[in-house]
Amino acid sequence: MKRKFILMFLVVIFLKGWSQNPNLDYNFAIKLSNLTSFEKFQMVNSRDDLPNATEDYFDFSNIRILNPTISLQFKTRLNNFHEIEIINCSIEKEEFKESYYNELYESLNPRRGHILSKTNISMKYEYIYLFYKSSEKKIVPSIGLSINPLFYQVVNTPVTSLDWETDNKLYIVRFQLTPRLSYFLSSKLFVDLSIPLTILDFKYHHYYIDNNTLIEELKTSKTNKTSLFPVYYCGRIGIGYKF
Repeated sequence: MKRKFILMFLVVIFLKGWSQNPNLDYNFAIKLSNLTSFEKFQMVNSRDDLPNATEDYFDFSNIRILNPTISLQFKTRLNNFHEIEIINCSIEKEEFKESYYNELYESLNPRRGHILSKTNISMKYEYIYLFYKSSEKKIVPSIGLSINPLFYQVVNTPVTSLDWETDNKLYIVRFQLTPRLSYFLSSKLFVDLSIPLTILDFKYHHYYIDNNTLIEELKTSKTNKTSLFPVYYCGRIGIGYKF
């Protein structure tokens, strides 16, 4: 009798260990989210390669209230999830020009202005470890480890000869730890709330100004920076569809 009881107990434990939360019984999901973020940092380039050593300072700050993103989740063999997210993907051109009317020549002449060409590409890969895999819970906590590469470029082309063309390129790679809560509304829909915490990032900045009054070495500035717990704060809320 005792052996039968032990055997039945082991069978129950075995079956429970292999049972699955029905809310997690899906292989793929697509998710639409909004990412709100704030970032601030400074890049310093010490020009030790020049006879009169100088330092170039570049200050960056950015706040985003509304930043829609789209992501795809797919299940792993261990019943966790991979997630690939497109955070930004934009290529745009903006033109501004102020002109004045020359009565002598009866023509419009540009006074000031610029043409801005912007490229912003940012993606993220995340491995999500789930809790409560074997119990039926509508609220499921999880933790994610992610890498977020980013490329941002702004080319400023003046419309007059009073200014010079500049080219700003910024490369960033972020490593993040992401606590997350998912609430399953139905068999198909769920709400996802996460707060990515940036543990480490690498930055590389390249700046070029086409100023003919400068020597060639002063036209270009290159610098890189590694930051532990940088000033980058963000939160994300989204709704997902399982299939």
